[in-house]
Amino acid sequence: MNTCNRLCLSTCLAFLSYSQTSVAQLTNPSFEQGLAGWTYDAVAYPIGTPSAPIGVDGSTVANLGTFDQPGSYIFQTFPLAPGDYVLSFSMGANATAVGLVAAADVTIVGNDGSTVGVGSFSVAAVGPVAGAAGFEFKTLVFTVPASVSSVTLQFADTSPNGGVSVDVMIDNVQLTPGTVPPPPPPPPPPAAFANGGFELGLASWTHDATAYAIGDAGFPIGVDGVTVADLGVFDVPGSFISQTFALSPGEYTLSFAMGANGGAGLLAAVDVSILGNDGSAIGAANFSVLAPGVVSGGFGFESKVYGFTVPTSVSSVTLTFTDASPGGGAGVDPMLDAITITQGPPPPPPPPPPFTNGSFESGLSGWMRDGNTYPIGDASFPVGVDGSTAANLGTFDQPGSFLAQTFAIDAGVHTLLFALGANGVAPGLPTAVEVSLVTDEGTLLAKAIYSVDSLGYLDHGAGFSQLGLGFVVPATAKSVTLRFTDLSPGGGYGVDLLIDAVRIASGRPVPRPLSNPSFELGLAGWYHDIATYPIGDASFPVGTGGHTAANLGTFDQPGSFLQQTLSVRPGRYVLSFQLGANGTRQGLVAAVEARILSSDGTLLARSVSRAKSLGRLKRGLGFDGRELSFRVPASVSDITIQFNDVSPGGGVSVDAMVDDVRLESEGE
Repeated sequence: MNTCNRLCLSTCLAFLSYSQTSVAQLTNPSFEQGLAGWTYDAVAYPIGTPSAPIGVDGSTVANLGTFDQPGSYIFQTFPLAPGDYVLSFSMGANATAVGLVAAADVTIVGNDGSTVGVGSFSVAAVGPVAGAAGFEFKTLVFTVPASVSSVTLQFADTSPNGGVSVDVMIDNVQLTPGTVPPPPPPPPPPAAFANGGFELGLASWTHDATAYAIGDAGFPIGVDGVTVADLGVFDVPGSFISQTFALSPGEYTLSFAMGANGGAGLLAAVDVSILGNDGSAIGAANFSVLAPGVVSGGFGFESKVYGFTVPTSVSSVTLTFTDASPGGGAGVDPMLDAITITQGPPPPPPPPPPFTNGSFESGLSGWMRDGNTYPIGDASFPVGVDGSTAANLGTFDQPGSFLAQTFAIDAGVHTLLFALGANGVAPGLPTAVEVSLVTDEGTLLAKAIYSVDSLGYLDHGAGFSQLGLGFVVPATAKSVTLRFTDLSPGGGYGVDLLIDAVRIASGRPVPRPLSNPSFELGLAGWYHDIATYPIGDASFPVGTGGHTAANLGTFDQPGSFLQQTLSVRPGRYVLSFQLGANGTRQGLVAAVEARILSSDGTLLARSVSRAKSLGRLKRGLGFDGRELSFRVPASVSDITIQFNDVSPGGGVSVDAMVDDVRLESEGE
């Protein structure tokens, strides 16, 4: 177990800050001179230092049973006149886990060999060893007979299981005359809040074994120095740091910077609690932040504030941060820095900035991003459609890369415009990006997925598609967060997303027709799973709208899909498409669910169509037309047309084929 901060036996520290009137000449009863004056075995040590004090009345205690050795002891012989006495001491548990029990037998033997006092005591570990935390006041009443002139006082470790993972700590040993136990020593007065920037490691903080200080001058982390607190190292849930400090009644603001040490896009969260010394709950809140995927300096840290009021009954508070990350914090740790307590209520939050740097000519300034999103292009090698630089998502073939910005926007109808490209090592590699717009109230305004295939090279604006997504901002919203997330098939291996020319325009988007409706460009323009492929070519034509169709559920994979988002005007529409079945024998049934979704996820229409296979493929043969009528309400400007493979039996030995997709307006 961890028995760091040991003191050598010759350490001499300050005088006791607390003592009781003692009739015995006990030597070094509070161990501020190590174990001087005591006889002890080889695994009894003094622990604690002035900079990291342990115990109730100084900085040092006796630790029995170091290295998990059973039977450890300390004893001292001293003169004592006949009479009644009370032995008092403070006892703690130095353990690797909360709840482990430390136990000790106390014996007092007279110089005539008689046992004049005996008792068994125990205490449970409350957490990391720091200050007086977890120490309990213990007493033993005994009588010295007339035949005794001196006694030997012994403390022996009797912890369960041989004291594995837990040691006994003893402090402030005192003897007083009489049979009435003295009052316990008063707790030390709380200090002022300290080390909120963690430049002294975790000094002044109580913490569990999986909270660490990380960062140094060679590799700085955080916003106000080089070191931060990292909770939940080794993916252990429930990690915490805590500090008790003096605070007078009044209004206060807790401010801190929070980051996430983990894989890109993983969420780190902490529960913050503030308790008064009278046991009252003064404040509680939860905060979270997404991991950018890279830990470097202040990158990815967000400022957090919380206001609370200390009542008149409270003179000190305990502030605790506890790791509350989803999934037990697997793969991600919360990082904390720059913790301050200031008097007064929190200032009003600054207004969100306007949308900025949509063309990325200032790099990624103004954007939140993961560690695998970079600006690409410059004056000598321009990339993009409206300058020389674009944003490249998914560098180094890392999936889930993202780019986000929060900005102020007026209520009303707006259109997000952007250009989407692909940076691939070969032509025809597909990409996909999920675009979402969410208000500060958490309302989803619009979400869509767009796809574009790579050209296999970069040439300024070549291969970019101009896209638009409409959304309506309610009057109650103060800001909107725009997020682009890389959803490219196969984790984007060999191909990255390119985003450029992002801007917000007032009004509805201009209607945009279906892209590649007959699949003569493969699956370009369509978002799809890895089991959807184009089928057919000029030498072996398949389908009705040319020589290529879309084949869903290849390799007998169930749940295959194909979808495309486009801008439309309100009114009545008819979706038509050709459906066929690609089976290994005649009569096998393929089925497709056609769905029309608005950009906020509302289902506008749905149908299920079936087709039987002929057992062979031939252009146009076996395909039948299907239609789905629906109405687009006035509040909707974008729809997603989605085809889902719902073939019986998971589509074993048969695939659904879709071709010649058309969308026809029938007016208002």
